[in-house]
Amino acid sequence: MVLAFYHQAEQSFSRHWERATRDLSEKDECKAWCGEPPVIWKTIGDEVLFTKRIDHPMQALVCCQVWRATLEDIRRELKERGLDVKASAWLADFPLRNQEVVLRRQVNRDHLTVDDDEYPYHNQLQLEKYYQEIETQEFSDSFILDYIGPSIDTGFRLGALSSSRKFVVSLELAHVLSTEQANGSRSTHSESRTPLHSVGIFELPKFMFRYDGRVSLKGVLNGDPYPIFWIDLDPENPLHVAEDAVLDIYKPAAAQIRELTRSIIRANLDYVCEPFFFQDEGLGKPLSGYAGLSGDEIKKLWSRHEKFLETKENRDRENDTGSNIPENQNLVTDKARELVIQALVATESSPPSTTVHPEKAPVISAT
Repeated sequence: MVLAFYHQAEQSFSRHWERATRDLSEKDECKAWCGEPPVIWKTIGDEVLFTKRIDHPMQALVCCQVWRATLEDIRRELKERGLDVKASAWLADFPLRNQEVVLRRQVNRDHLTVDDDEYPYHNQLQLEKYYQEIETQEFSDSFILDYIGPSIDTGFRLGALSSSRKFVVSLELAHVLSTEQANGSRSTHSESRTPLHSVGIFELPKFMFRYDGRVSLKGVLNGDPYPIFWIDLDPENPLHVAEDAVLDIYKPAAAQIRELTRSIIRANLDYVCEPFFFQDEGLGKPLSGYAGLSGDEIKKLWSRHEKFLETKENRDRENDTGSNIPENQNLVTDKARELVIQALVATESSPPSTTVHPEKAPVISAT
């Protein structure tokens, strides 16, 4: 049964993704809405987890729309066997608060004597090799890529709160989805009357957002209660409609969710990341509705990169690799320096924000 579930999830997700990206790629203004396809991260028992890199907020929305269609397919298959499926999704920002970890599949004697303070350098070195293999299409099974950090921990905690009706999403993902839906909606008032919202030339099914208040999650938000947002996967079910009416459940509009998530994020910038997206590949002007990159975060990122390059240079000299790097050579390239200056200038007209780039997201699990 679990084996069939794995294959159903993979095949259905791939099929719906291909269909969606084919339709969107026909319009030039929509090509940025897809990005790289989701890939399987790993399986855990009866859970299958996917991950996707997000470079544009619409990529998160499209991916979650596709995943919702995938869940409908899987649910139809499982109900014939008396089973059901639930899901959750979250955003994880890299590389300051969360980390990509690269491990070798096979034990390597050369890596058994690494000192504790050398692990960050060796991980970054293997990460370079990992992505180099992907870019040159010479990827092998020698490396395993995994993720660690507070956003990953939060995501797994949220999975326990999901149900067949509740598609639970993280605070950051709720902010991105509600922002995009609110931007495309014709009104900021109650959205229950119309099932679609406009995004460019497309009409997409709306996400019916719900908010369950705050719940304490172990190891999350420094012990403070975490806000629980979810998407209603079965909003037209007569039982749910009647029960919600009796309980007087409020159905917030996307614009209201956007304002709430923004307020919560900005009140907890030490523990969560305010997602930001740029209008081009540089570190320039952010997309409308999203925060700019702060100078402090740029400096942290650049300091880490310089430290890695310096350590790499020292190792090359120690091992006499023939790199012949002049001892006083500036390791900062002209292009990289230009990007950093551009970003620092951009922050002068943007509100400060302790944010880092949300590279990988959403991570989606289904059980």
